[in-house]
Amino acid sequence: MFAEDLGAFFNPDEFADKATLAGEPVVGFFDKAHLVEGSGLGFAATRPAFTLPASSVPASYAGKPFVLEDGTAYRVSGIDPDGSDRSITVLLLELA
Repeated sequence: MFAEDLGAFFNPDEFADKATLAGEPVVGFFDKAHLVEGSGLGFAATRPAFTLPASSVPASYAGKPFVLEDGTAYRVSGIDPDGSDRSITVLLLELA
């Protein structure tokens, strides 16, 4: 598998956002209204999400605290299966 350097994309000095996941610093992209589709069930909704390198996500992510740099607290409720090559993860969030 091709290992792409994602550092240029996840640069907080450019466009990326800083946060903490389970107390550890992470960098990614916060989306307040990420589109989540119902996997063929005929519905769609929006919810907060955070896109980050998969290597930054702990093995057991469900329920972990997630806090944006501005102090807004969330809890990880799942992962959106975005069909990528698994080097990037989209965490689905809910307000804590």
